[in-house]
Amino acid sequence: MRIIVCLLMMLLLFPTACTGGVTVTETISLTQTTTQTQTITVTRTQTITIPTLNNEAIVQIWESGELIATGVAVGDGSQVLTVLNYEVDTPESLNLSVIAPGNGEYEASVQVIDSRTSATLLQIEGGKLPTATTGDVQGLLPEQQLFIREWDSPGMDGFRTTPVLYNSNQEHLPLIFGMYFPPETMPEDMHRIGQGAIVTDEHDNVLGLAGPDFNTIWRHTHPFGSIPGAVTIDSALELLSPDATQLPWANGPLMFIVDLSYGTLFKSGPFPEYEDITVNLQDLLGKMGEPIPSSELPQDYYEILRGDLSPTEGILTVVYASPIDLRNTNGVVVAQAKWVGFLYNTEEKPFLLLYGSGKLVIEGGFTLLGDLDDIVKVVPLQ
Repeated sequence: MRIIVCLLMMLLLFPTACTGGVTVTETISLTQTTTQTQTITVTRTQTITIPTLNNEAIVQIWESGELIATGVAVGDGSQVLTVLNYEVDTPESLNLSVIAPGNGEYEASVQVIDSRTSATLLQIEGGKLPTATTGDVQGLLPEQQLFIREWDSPGMDGFRTTPVLYNSNQEHLPLIFGMYFPPETMPEDMHRIGQGAIVTDEHDNVLGLAGPDFNTIWRHTHPFGSIPGAVTIDSALELLSPDATQLPWANGPLMFIVDLSYGTLFKSGPFPEYEDITVNLQDLLGKMGEPIPSSELPQDYYEILRGDLSPTEGILTVVYASPIDLRNTNGVVVAQAKWVGFLYNTEEKPFLLLYGSGKLVIEGGFTLLGDLDDIVKVVPLQ
C-alpha cells in the first residue's frame, strides 16, 4: 500500500503537458493484488489557457502537393514569412503555393532568403491576406509562457498549439531566441516542431518562426526533445526591405559544422564573424586543384564525421541554400555544390575538399591549393 501511495504522489507532482486550450482531466488507476484486490483511483486536473490567435494570418506552405511548413502573412498581405528546408531543395526548384484556410490558395515564389537563419520571404499572387500583429522578444521574461502554433496536417483540424517556455540564456539575439518544453512535459508530448511554426506570446503577438531544424547534422547532434531556435520576427521582417537581396547574408552559407578531435561545433549564421568568414570561404572555393578519382572518394560522409580525429585534424562542413561555384585558380568553374567539406591536417598538405548536392552525399572531390592561413581564416584550429 505504501508503494502505491508513493507512486500516486509522483504522478501528481509530474503532470503531463497540456496539448489544447481546454481543461485536461486524467484518471489514473492502480491495482494492488494481495489476498483481496484493492483498486485506488486518483483523478487529477490541470489547465493551461491557450489564447486564440487570428488563424487567418497563419498559413500553410505547400510544395508540389505536400504540406512542408507553416507561415505568417505580413506586410501588405501579399507577403508571407516562413522557414524552408534548403538542405536538398534550392529556391529555384521549389513549386510553392500558400493555402490560407478560409481565404483560398495562391501561387507563391521565393523572393529572398536570410542565409543565416533560413527565414524566407514569399510573394503570393492574386490576393491579400489578413496580417498578424508582431511583438518584441527583447521584452520577454525568463521562463515566460510562449506558444508554438503550426499546421501539422492538411485541413482545418490539423492546427496544433504547443506550450513552451522562453529561454533567456541567449547568445544569438537579435536573430534567434531559444525555447524549451516545460519540465513536466512527458516524452510522448515532445514532438518535432515543424518548419516555420509561429511562436506567439499570451497576447497573440507573433514573436518568431521556429527553425531551422531542417538539417540532418542538427538532428544528429541534439538530444530528443530539443527545440530548434526561433528566428525573431524583427530579423525576419528585414527581408521586406527593397535592398535585402544585396546584403551579405542573402547569399551566404546556411550553416557551418566544425569537427575537431575534442568535439563538434555547430554554427548557423548568427555570429559576429559571419560576413568575414563568408568572404574568406569564397576565396578558398576558388583554389580547386586536381580532382580526386572516384575510386578514391570516401563512400559515406557521415562515417567521416563519426570517425576519430587526431589533434591536428579537422573537418569543416558548409551548407548553402543554392548551389555555389567551385573554381580553379584560373577562375574556371569546375563543379557546383550545395555543400562542401574541407578535410585538413595542420601537419600535412594538400587539404582535401569533398562536395555534393544535398543530404551530404559525396559526388566528387578536389585537392585544395590553399594554405594553412586560408583555413585559419575560416575555422579555429584549437
